[in-house]
Amino acid sequence: MVWLMKCPVSTKSRQGMALPSSDFVPMAKYTDSVNLLRSDLSPELTMEILGAELWNVSKLYFVNKSKDFRGPMSIFSEANQGEVAVEGTLTDKLEMRPHCGIEEYGKLCQERNRKHVAEARRLDTHRLLRIAVDYT
Repeated sequence: MVWLMKCPVSTKSRQGMALPSSDFVPMAKYTDSVNLLRSDLSPELTMEILGAELWNVSKLYFVNKSKDFRGPMSIFSEANQGEVAVEGTLTDKLEMRPHCGIEEYGKLCQERNRKHVAEARRLDTHRLLRIAVDYT
């Protein structure tokens, strides 16, 4: 079983990646492999990002279906003039792990967390200084 998924542009913009052209739409191929001869084996799930070499990211990911997901859930977006539109429905929570370069992926996650914590501390410090100035 194979599905094609559209990768959200907002994810790429958060990672500092620019689209090569306005008409290019990144796609991913999600593959669910089932061994019909051995039913005791769980399905093997992988996702391949097409055009990943343009953004220097891993091309192949292992995908695990999370067991703690309580779905289905609907995805909403704001349409024209404040109206709400249903974009789709989530039926499974998927966790992705790069096929190769797990050390690089770990470093990337640590760097993201470090930046997030530093930004939160900077905002808290700024807020505390502002409160101190207001009291003096």
